[in-house]
Amino acid sequence: MRTFFLYWLLSALLGNPIIALIVLFLIYLMIDRRFIGLLPDFTRPFRQSSRLRRLRTEVELNPANAGALLELGMLLFDKGRYQEALPFLEKAGKKLDDHATAQFYLGAVYVRLGRLAEGRQILEKAVALRPNVQYGEPYIYLAEAALHSQGKEDLATITDASLQEKLEEWIEAVSRYGNVEILYRMGRVLLEAGKRDEAGRLFNEAMASYRQAPAFSKRTSRRWALRTWWTLKQM
Repeated sequence: MRTFFLYWLLSALLGNPIIALIVLFLIYLMIDRRFIGLLPDFTRPFRQSSRLRRLRTEVELNPANAGALLELGMLLFDKGRYQEALPFLEKAGKKLDDHATAQFYLGAVYVRLGRLAEGRQILEKAVALRPNVQYGEPYIYLAEAALHSQGKEDLATITDASLQEKLEEWIEAVSRYGNVEILYRMGRVLLEAGKRDEAGRLFNEAMASYRQAPAFSKRTSRRWALRTWWTLKQM
């Protein structure tokens, strides 16, 4: 009702219902970005594209710039352009052999490209360099690589004791951070592998973590909490 009244008021003031609708959307967008956090950041793709162009230019001018190589690879990885990100992350990984973040992204891109054994080895190296690198995210890719390497047909009934032990270790590591997004994503990997009990445990932890979080943290994790809630409803 309030929204309709505001729309009617804006239409009367602006004399154009389409402009009023646009203004109303912009108002909601600002409120969402400040207090709610359900809508994506619509400006992010434009900022990323601009940054990608600058980084490509930097790498062309200075191919030895490890920082630019890493950032370029990270941006491409985050956009899901794994094959394109690979050469930049490989070059950065060689130059930054003791850099945990560089090793994490290199291992993660190998996993996403199906090079599971290489990915696991490098991800384990990243965690050894800095246990809290990316705050639990490496364990998602470690679990993904380990489960996928077992073969699609038997994921739900894995009995390998060493793998089960590793999974429990990775689940425990993810749980320590209490990050709603990381808990949800790890849960999805386990759920897709047919491991419903472990996945459900992580989804419930994610919801508990969200409920206990301070207001400013809830805004940044609300979308992930909503996904978690919906997934639990479907289980």
